[in-house]
Amino acid sequence: MRGRSAWVLLVAVLIGWLVVPRAVTAATTLIRIQDGAGSTKANVTEGHQLQVTDSAPMTFRQYTGSDTGEHCNVLVTVPSSKGFIVRDISIGILTSASDGFHVVEVYPNGNCNGDDLYAAPTSKVDVYNLELTPGFALGEGGKISFDVRSSAAAAVFIWGYQVPSADVPSTTSIN
Repeated sequence: MRGRSAWVLLVAVLIGWLVVPRAVTAATTLIRIQDGAGSTKANVTEGHQLQVTDSAPMTFRQYTGSDTGEHCNVLVTVPSSKGFIVRDISIGILTSASDGFHVVEVYPNGNCNGDDLYAAPTSKVDVYNLELTPGFALGEGGKISFDVRSSAAAAVFIWGYQVPSADVPSTTSIN
């Protein structure tokens, strides 16, 4: 019996000798999250939380415009030294159309020409939403415009966030 107790005690001491220092080291070691090259490290907020948002809250923007009839309206102009990532486009039809081409179109330019980014019918009062994941990029000086192609009244909302212009060298192309 005494021999067995000695072996149990010896095994317990060996396990403690192997495990405890490693557990203490792991619990007290600074853990760093970084890219494979080791040059970019993950950010931590002032509350000591890992920052995993698209961008800092102060960079988020919402642009709103409304109109009736056929007019090209510039809604967003990206400031110099910035890029803009569009994450959501919402079109609200406030009054339905009685004439015209019965559509509201949102364009990735300032002249309401070419391929549209999003369109919604104006035949009934409703709200149409397009979520863009991971986002539609507008380069420095880029614009978003909209046109109500009928007698309807519509409101357009663009939501997204600003980034440094180097992060968006040009506006996302539309195929």
